[in-house]
Amino acid sequence: PPPYLQRLLRAGLRVSITLKHCIRKRPDVILLFASPGASFIEKSIMAAIARLLGIKTLMFPRGAALVTQYQASRLHATLLRLCFRIPTLMLCQGQAYQEFFAVEVGLGLARCPLIQNWTATSRLLKIGATRLYGDNDGTLEVLFLGWIEAEKGIFELLDCARRLCDAAGMPPFRMIIAGEGSALAEARHKVEDLGLASVVQLLGWIDSEAAE
Repeated sequence: PPPYLQRLLRAGLRVSITLKHCIRKRPDVILLFASPGASFIEKSIMAAIARLLGIKTLMFPRGAALVTQYQASRLHATLLRLCFRIPTLMLCQGQAYQEFFAVEVGLGLARCPLIQNWTATSRLLKIGATRLYGDNDGTLEVLFLGWIEAEKGIFELLDCARRLCDAAGMPPFRMIIAGEGSALAEARHKVEDLGLASVVQLLGWIDSEAAE
C-alpha cells in the first residue's frame, strides 16, 4: 500500500473536496461507505462537516473488524462512540450490526435501520445467463480486486476455483487476484497446494499506472 503520509494527504484532499461540495451544492443527504480503521475516521470527519452545515448523512460501515476494534480497548471505544453519534443514520448490513449499534453502542433502533445484503433476483440472473462476452478464446475471466485478508473470503474463493476446475462441463477460466494484505503469502501457498497455479494469478498490489 502507499506510504502512510501519502495516504494521509489523499484523505485530506478527499475531505476538502467533500467540504467544497457541501458548501457549493448543498445536497439533501450524503451516503458514506466506511471500512474499519482510518477510513472510518475519515468518513466520520466528512459526516461531521455535513452535520455542521445541516446536511443529513447516512453512514454504511463495512467489515466486522469495526466491532472488534470497538471492543479492543476503552480508548478505541471512546473514539468510535463519538464517531458513531455523528451520522443521522447508521445503516446496518445485518442483524448483528444492528444489535451492536442499537444496543451495545446505544444509538437505538430508530437510528440503525437494517439494509439487507443485495440478492440476485430471477430476472437479474436471466440477464446474466444471456450476456454476450464478445470475441475471445472462450476462457472466462474472474477478477478479485481488494485487500487480501481472510475475512474478505479469499480462501473460500480459492476453494471455489478448485471445485470449478473439477466440475464436469465447466468452460476454461482464469482467476486474477490483485491486492495486498496479511493473507497474501498464505494465499500463494494455498494456490500451490490446490494445484491452481495454471488458472490463478496473484498479482499483489496494483497501482493506477499498472492497472492501465
